[in-house]
Amino acid sequence: MVNNRPFTTGATERTAVKLAHQNIPGRRVYQREWAKTQEKDLITESLLKGGRKVLKKTGDTILLKNLVATTWFISIEQRRHPEALASSPTYRLWQREIDPKEIPESDLPAGRSGKKEDKIAIGTLDAYSFIIKRVADQALDLHRLVHLATRNWLQQNDLITQWTERAIIRLEEVFPNDDHQNRTTWRTYLPHVCYALMSDEAGKDRETRIALSRRFGACLLSDGRYNEAEVPFVEVMERHKSVFGEEHPSTLTSMANLASTYRNQGRWKEAEDLEVQVMETRKRVLGQEHPDTLTSMANLASTFWNQGRWKEAEDLGVQVMETRKRVLGQEHPDTLTSMANLASTFWNQGRWN
Repeated sequence: MVNNRPFTTGATERTAVKLAHQNIPGRRVYQREWAKTQEKDLITESLLKGGRKVLKKTGDTILLKNLVATTWFISIEQRRHPEALASSPTYRLWQREIDPKEIPESDLPAGRSGKKEDKIAIGTLDAYSFIIKRVADQALDLHRLVHLATRNWLQQNDLITQWTERAIIRLEEVFPNDDHQNRTTWRTYLPHVCYALMSDEAGKDRETRIALSRRFGACLLSDGRYNEAEVPFVEVMERHKSVFGEEHPSTLTSMANLASTYRNQGRWKEAEDLEVQVMETRKRVLGQEHPDTLTSMANLASTFWNQGRWKEAEDLGVQVMETRKRVLGQEHPDTLTSMANLASTFWNQGRWN
């Protein structure tokens, strides 16, 4: 245990030196601050409360908990003033309510101190193993004990909701759409978006959260993770229904996205029910020749096709193809797609000619 002798190992001595170079309080200040918190049994009763099932209480683990959490706690406490917090890259890293593994450096918004100071601070954190810097991936791993301690500190200081919402706002800014060209980027961000959205602390009704959930579901769908995609798509659909109403274009799009998820899961009845509702509403609101209406008809035809309901698939497929020929032209990509889909329907019926 650290007791009244913080930084009794080489690692913590190096920490004090490095922090001094960062204009962060040195060893004497750390010792004084630690004395203030010692009576609260900070490590075992506060910072790491709730983590006992995860952390085995061996001598080495207890020592490590003390070293990591002590340094973390006092560094944070020294930066509680608003100006210090706003300019601290250390604080901005620790306060991210995201998954602790493979944090993209691009997820950390630039602070007032500038990029040079940010790099120095990140290098310092890496030097004493609070983080592991993945140079090739331009990403960071946050020490699991620091991550655990951070969550508890945020809860105790009534900050966790605020910082979860900030994380969601930042992720909504940097998380791309599900375009194939963005696949490498959105795959990197998926665990962090999932972590933030799964938090009970984030406001369910905030539009930023809904926008992020929609993009999250679309990326999961593109990645073939259909069961996972269902959860955000249901949330988005219910939110859009309550805010915009059942006939709003955004609501219909969210219903179509959920139907696509059901179709890819083989849940034909649920997919069909949603697709029929979307198609009929779009016919009434947008008109029978609107591109969105034709897309919903093509989706329903695909559901029929997957069930071997060839006559129903053919009837819709012909209608979509003929309308697209007339409205878009015979060489439009959507027209050619509908022709290929209809040809597939004929082929599966043995109608070779």
